[in-house]
Amino acid sequence: MKNIYKYNIFILLIVTYISCFSSTGPAFSAIPIEQNNADKTYAIDYSIKKAIDIAEKKRQEAHVKEKVLDDYFQQGKRAFQAASYNEARQYFEQVLAIDPAYEPAKLYLESSIIYQNVLNEQEEINNIKIKMADIISEYDRRRDLVDSLTVKYFLEQAQEKCQLGDFKAAEDYYNICYKINPYSQDKIEWFVKATYDLIELYRSLDEHNRKIEELAVAVQ
Repeated sequence: MKNIYKYNIFILLIVTYISCFSSTGPAFSAIPIEQNNADKTYAIDYSIKKAIDIAEKKRQEAHVKEKVLDDYFQQGKRAFQAASYNEARQYFEQVLAIDPAYEPAKLYLESSIIYQNVLNEQEEINNIKIKMADIISEYDRRRDLVDSLTVKYFLEQAQEKCQLGDFKAAEDYYNICYKINPYSQDKIEWFVKATYDLIELYRSLDEHNRKIEELAVAVQ
């Protein structure tokens, strides 16, 4: 009888234990192994997706950069071929601001600067020649207004010496004019000043021609 009683109590304890776990759950918390693996898989997938997104973004940025570089470079080339060297220079400088190692832009930029400097020197030479032409034209006009044929003759000789670059000989002729007609000193002084102006213009002309020669060597 005692054995039956003990058996019943044992059965009752087991039933109570099972019902306790089925209604309130276990007294401790644990992450199932399957759930833990799933979280790890999700974390790995997220990292891969993020890396792919970053790589794609960088690829798009590189594509845009390459397109912008090519646009600036092509516009610079067109400006260079049209002899618009200042404009070309600006485009090539924009290319190098984006990519300082872009070698073709460096070469074109250097050539643009040199060719523009050549144009600047040529423009200065043209301006000098115009000034010289104005002086010579005024020289002719004033010489023709001189009353004394002798003075006019020596002024012509002085002018020829100026055109040959022999300014010392021209000065000698002016001194003769002073001696022949001292009363025309004011008029003759204009010719003297014009001669010194021509001397400076000739020197400046030689300097600009020298610079062009140096630039031509740099282009080669």
